[in-house]
Amino acid sequence: MTSTETAVGRFERLQPRNWSLPVKLAAVLLVPTLLGVGLGVARVVEHTNQATALAGVDRFVVLEGKASAAIGQLQQERDQASVFVQNNRTGDRDAIQTLFGNTDGDVTELTTAVGDPASMGGAGQTAYQQAKVDPAESPPPKQSAGRHQPSAAGRARQQT
Repeated sequence: MTSTETAVGRFERLQPRNWSLPVKLAAVLLVPTLLGVGLGVARVVEHTNQATALAGVDRFVVLEGKASAAIGQLQQERDQASVFVQNNRTGDRDAIQTLFGNTDGDVTELTTAVGDPASMGGAGQTAYQQAKVDPAESPPPKQSAGRHQPSAAGRARQQT
């Protein structure tokens, strides 16, 4: 036998017509089974990724609700503080202090719900970092709402 005849003999054994019956049955059963398992695993991975994305969306919906509540409370606080200041700081100081406490509670609840901003990733993390202000840099106006601080025009009138 020459080397070309040996090479042809090897490839003839790989042709399906030369396989034994148990090998043919195994091929007929295993190939579709493995293909099905592979496609099933791919589908499960796809659904897992989709569920993770939906969980992130759900978290943003919850945070949006808490942010809306905090914003509404801040608007109410701003309105009441401006009325208080407009009336020369006369009125119910306890009511405005209670409003300050409610606003602080809503903001704390929102901050707690955010948790670790790094876990939000992407645009959510960037927006949180832009919105988060260091209190040392910018004291909130409610700290001065209870004290009388005349404006520049008021100070000018006092000096004359």
